[in-house]
This record gives sequence, structure tokens and C-alpha cells, in this order.
Amino acid sequence: MIDIRNKNDWQKAVDSFNQGDLIGALYVFKKISRTRPTALVEIGNIYELGGGGVEQNFVEACKWYEKSVEELNDPKAHMGLGRLYFYGHGVHRNYDKALYHFGLLASEGERGALYALGLMSQYGLGIEINNSCAANYYRRAADLGHLLALRQLALLNFKQGHYISGAISWIKSSFMIFKAVMKDEEDPRVRIV
Repeated sequence: MIDIRNKNDWQKAVDSFNQGDLIGALYVFKKISRTRPTALVEIGNIYELGGGGVEQNFVEACKWYEKSVEELNDPKAHMGLGRLYFYGHGVHRNYDKALYHFGLLASEGERGALYALGLMSQYGLGIEINNSCAANYYRRAADLGHLLALRQLALLNFKQGHYISGAISWIKSSFMIFKAVMKDEEDPRVRIV
């Protein structure tokens, strides 16, 4: 049972975050994290992002994401850990661990994870290069609305000599990406990973 004070504190943390006061949000999320473990992933996100008075700290982000995975098996924490291992931020780059976290989410249809697996398959990051597998991941991610996946699919089509389908995907993705970014620069459909 969530007590009302925790509910109000959660809203205070969200409001602080939305106003760019990451120090305030971090303080409140940490305060309620013992009784509201969903705050753990938010703390990890704040450390991964940095800004708003909080120094970007990938080691701390990893620590909080791991707590969130241990306590809740939180999908957003798996995505965060996948990103950290993919880029080697705060941890040694480890494509096996990135594959593990992205793979869990891909099986649930998470478009960002599908896109990441497409990149890993296309460029041989931790696995053998497999353009057919990459195209499948990109198609699934694009079907779920990931715009960069559609762009990568176009590039794969060009590479394989499918110029007409490649051009159609390229034009479509360019228009959709432009439209999305003009509306919201932080649109998750145009994030790399």
C-alpha cells in the first residue's frame, strides 16, 4: 500500500524533474526509493542524463539501474544498463551484457532494444555481422514507430542493391524524422539507443 505522502512526493519529484531541477528530483526520488522502488530507475536516469545541477555520473547510474533490475526487473533499468554496456559509459564496454539486456526487452517488443540489436547485428558488435537479422530487427522496430530503424533499413536496402525500396524508406524516414524533431528534439523514436 502506497501512502499518500509518497504519492505526493512522487509528484514533487516529477515536477522538479520537468522544471529542470534535477537536484530536487534526485533528492525526493532517493528519499522515497525505500518505500517506492520504482524511483530507483528514475535515480539512474538522472545520473545518466546529468544536468540541472546534477553531475553526469555513469557509475552511479549503473548502480541504481542494477538495484532496479534486482528489485523490480524494471524494463527501463534493463534499457539503461544496455546503453551503458553498449557505449562503455561507467563500465567496461561489454557487448555480451548489452545483448543480454536488449535481448530481454526485444522479446517484449521494446523498439529501442530492437533497434540496438539491429545495429549490433549490422556492424558485428558482439555478434557476427548478419544483415538479414539486422533488417528483421529494424523492421520490427520501425513497425513499432522507431524512425531511425526505418533509416537503417533504407541503408541496408541500398547496400543490398534494392535501390527503389531503399529510396522509398529513406525519403519516408527523412520526412518522419524531420517532423518528429521539429515537434520534440527529445522524441524517443529518434534516439540512437
